[in-house]
Amino acid sequence: MKFSIGKVAKTFGFTKEALRYYDRTGVLPSFRDESGYRYYEDSQLQYMATVKKFQNIGFSLQEIQALRTGRYTGERLVSRLESAIDERAAELRYQEALLRKLRQDVAELKDTVRYDLPRLVEVPQRYAFYFDNTDRMVNDPELRADMVRWYGRMYPAEGLESMPYGDMSGDYPRRIGLIINADEAEASGFPQTKNVTVFPAGRAVELFTKYHAKRDFWEWLHALLEEFAGRNGLRYQGTVHVIYKFSYMEEDHKLAIYLTVSAPVEEP
Repeated sequence: MKFSIGKVAKTFGFTKEALRYYDRTGVLPSFRDESGYRYYEDSQLQYMATVKKFQNIGFSLQEIQALRTGRYTGERLVSRLESAIDERAAELRYQEALLRKLRQDVAELKDTVRYDLPRLVEVPQRYAFYFDNTDRMVNDPELRADMVRWYGRMYPAEGLESMPYGDMSGDYPRRIGLIINADEAEASGFPQTKNVTVFPAGRAVELFTKYHAKRDFWEWLHALLEEFAGRNGLRYQGTVHVIYKFSYMEEDHKLAIYLTVSAPVEEP
């Protein structure tokens, strides 16, 4: 029995363009009738199911073609399937880490009572990837490669600005990049190279707030953190990290930015 390219595409969830490409590359050759129209026969439909199966596993078209033309051994197939398991497991770890992070952030956004309230927390080890040197971004192949991989999974990694604590209220020098907790980075497959800065675990004063581009925002924040530190007998370690969560434009055309301020501290 003959089946048109349209019917086959609908049946197996392919597009017509994909089937034409598979025909040209030899992955899934078609027949032609007297008018030149493509069609497929009964014997090919089972192989179409096989193509779909191996696509879902993660095989490339070249690998699927190799299966069809006898360039695979049983040992090679087992090895490739084991690699597919590792790839899927890594992606699952990433999705689980992303889900945990998303749940944490939603809970923080909903807990409006805690906005603008400094608190002392135990901060896990963190990784920061800074990309403030634009010349290196363009000319350093390793840095470019890291940047692509970090940006490819920017969430749960988040936007970061780091600055000297004492210069918060003025024109402070900023380091801009991305930051992620070490456990999330490992679960999500973020690369750890010489371009990554490690922030050790320790205590920090953290504050979750909604920024409205206030002119006195940094002065207000600095005073709030200073008062909290003095009241608890703490000393800042020199750097404050501003971690950008989410942003959107409000109805009054003001940009609302949710962020966490994390200032490492120690006892005098």
